[in-house]
Amino acid sequence: MSQVVDRAFIRALKYDYLGEVSTEVNFLLQSYLTFNPEVAQKALEFAQLEADTRKMIGIELAKYGVKMGSCLWLKALSFILLIPIKLILPTQLWVHLIYCSTLHALKLYESQQERWGAINPEFFDRLVDHEIKQRNWARDYLARKK
Repeated sequence: MSQVVDRAFIRALKYDYLGEVSTEVNFLLQSYLTFNPEVAQKALEFAQLEADTRKMIGIELAKYGVKMGSCLWLKALSFILLIPIKLILPTQLWVHLIYCSTLHALKLYESQQERWGAINPEFFDRLVDHEIKQRNWARDYLARKK
């Protein structure tokens, strides 16, 4: 039996789920195409973190009767659209973009946590924590490369 919950909550989680799909592809591509071993390792680690987060969001959505598929169409589309960019984008610029992206995602997840955090506090803590891990690594990497 699914619980009654704010439709905006469900919609937000659906978009979060789709975002995790394309971000996982972004990290995977970076791990394949970079010549920097540290970045390749972190990109693979973060791709797995995105996949785990996507699964967590899927489990949360399933509690409310919403089933999300594997989104192979989005993975393929993300790959097709990102590959040309990855081939010309310098690694340091990519890390900077990841840093900026995590700042935006943190604001988004924190606002969701403020609005719906009482529904499942641990869930929202994990969403925020995964962005903090990525932000901190990108910030530290950029500081070392100055």
